[in-house]
Amino acid sequence: GDTVRIDSRGMNRDFIPHDLMRELRSSVIFLGAILTRFGTASLSMPGGCELGPRPVNLHLDALRAGRAIECPIYDYTVHNRAAETVTVTPAKVIVVEGILIFAEPELRERLDIKLFVDTDADVRILRRIVRDVRDRGRDLESIVTQYLTTVKPMHEMFVEPSKRYADIIIPEGGHNQVALDFVMERIRAYVKERD
Repeated sequence: GDTVRIDSRGMNRDFIPHDLMRELRSSVIFLGAILTRFGTASLSMPGGCELGPRPVNLHLDALRAGRAIECPIYDYTVHNRAAETVTVTPAKVIVVEGILIFAEPELRERLDIKLFVDTDADVRILRRIVRDVRDRGRDLESIVTQYLTTVKPMHEMFVEPSKRYADIIIPEGGHNQVALDFVMERIRAYVKERD
């Protein structure tokens, strides 16, 4: 196909500079936290309880075939999908971002380049605290409880082991300039090849 799919855990948020995102906006789609958006029964475990093909796989197939999709919006304040959707039109490059992507074999098979942006646990928890207090109106106690009972165990069970499926593991989160330059040049080259 004419579309390259790239996964990167946290890539949009941590890794791709905003000026490059603007530069490539007509050629690149950023689908962030995609399993959260498409998941229904369980956001903590890959696959949830859905039967049949996962909607995320069907949507990626549609985008690759040149068809627009209606992407669900996840409402973190109520821990469920919102009624609204966002129309996403096809592009030459689709960056798929989310922490459980490599734990999903059918989704993993649809990705041409698989990047795992590795970030230290202390940085991840601090980001979560700041984000959940500031953006989601949560209190510290509920964040810590969720982290210790769900987030940390699920990370250890699914996310950490799944990084072995990555083509490239990038240490230091978004602060690895050599890796950032490499990835950005690869995306630019791919877009230029398709122009």
